[in-house]
Amino acid sequence: MLWRVSVSDSEKPVLLASFGRSSYQPTVSRQGNRLVYQVSTWKANIWRAEVSGGDRSRPAEKLIASTRQEFNAQYSPDGSRVAFTSDRTGNVEIWVCNGDGSNPVQLTSLETSSGTSRWFPDGKRIVFDSQKDGQAEIFVIDWETRVPLRLTNDPSDDSTPSVSHDGKWVYFSSTRTGRSEIWRMPAEGGQEVQVTHDGGAIPFESLDGKKLYYQKKLAPSDVWQVPVAGGEETRVLGPAGHLQFAIAKDGIYFIEPGPPGYAGWINGNSLKFFNFAKGATEKVFDIKYLPQIGLSVSPDGRYVLFSQTDPFVCDLMLVENFR
Repeated sequence: MLWRVSVSDSEKPVLLASFGRSSYQPTVSRQGNRLVYQVSTWKANIWRAEVSGGDRSRPAEKLIASTRQEFNAQYSPDGSRVAFTSDRTGNVEIWVCNGDGSNPVQLTSLETSSGTSRWFPDGKRIVFDSQKDGQAEIFVIDWETRVPLRLTNDPSDDSTPSVSHDGKWVYFSSTRTGRSEIWRMPAEGGQEVQVTHDGGAIPFESLDGKKLYYQKKLAPSDVWQVPVAGGEETRVLGPAGHLQFAIAKDGIYFIEPGPPGYAGWINGNSLKFFNFAKGATEKVFDIKYLPQIGLSVSPDGRYVLFSQTDPFVCDLMLVENFR
C-alpha cells in the first residue's frame, strides 16, 4: 500500500493506492505522473538429496515445487508417497504426491492452517495438527475417505503429532500444563497421558519403539531422548533446527543451523548425521539457502527430503498516469 503523509503532520496519512503484498520502495517521478515500486517474492520448495548408496556427490534436486510454499515433507512407510504441507490453494493444507513428486493431490480442505502430517505404519492414515477450531488440535484422516477425525479437545494448543511404531499411540506436544510437554493417547482416541515433565515438543519414536526423541521447544534446540517405558531423559545431539530432525535405522539426520544473523539463520546451515553406533556426528552436506520446517528420510535410507527457501525474486513495477 502507498500512503501520503503530511510533512507538517497536520493531517492524517492518506491511502493513495494498494499494490498487494510484498510491495516496497515506491518512487514517484519528478513530473508526478509515474510511480515505480518493487515487488519481492519468495517461496519454499521441497528438495531431495541422496545420502546413502548411489552417488552421494550428486547435488540435491528440487522435488516438489509451485508458485507458493511447500514444506514439511514426510515419506510414507513404504516410500511410495510423500505427504507435505502447501498453501498453493490459498490455505495451508495437507497434500500427498508420489515418491518422485508427481501427481500431487490435496488431502485436507479445512480452509485454515493445517500441517505436520505423519503417516500411520499401515500407510492408510495420516495424523496432523490444524487450527480449524481456533486453537491447534490433533486430527486423523484416512487416505481413502479423506474425512478428518478430531482426536484432541482441549483449550490449549495440541500440535506436532506422530505415531508409534506399532500404530497404537499418537504422540503430540501440548501446552495444557502451562508450557510445551509431550503427551500420548490411543490412536483411536481416549485418555491422554503426559510423557515429559521438563519441557518437550516434536516427538518421534525410535524404529524399535523403545525410545522417544524430541526437542525441548518449538525453536532450534537440542534433541533429547527418554525411554518409552519411562526413565531419565538424556541429551542426544544439537542444536537442530525446528522440526528438522529425522530418525533412521542407524542414526539421526538433522539440520544444524548456522550462526544467527540478519533475518535469521540464512547462512552456514548444514545437514548432519548422528551415528548411533559411533556416538559421533558427521556433516553430510551444506544447505545453500534458508531451511524451512520438515526433514524426512526414505524407508530404505537412500534419500532425505528437506525444504528450503529459494532466493528472493524482485521485479520493478511501473504505474503510468499516477496521481
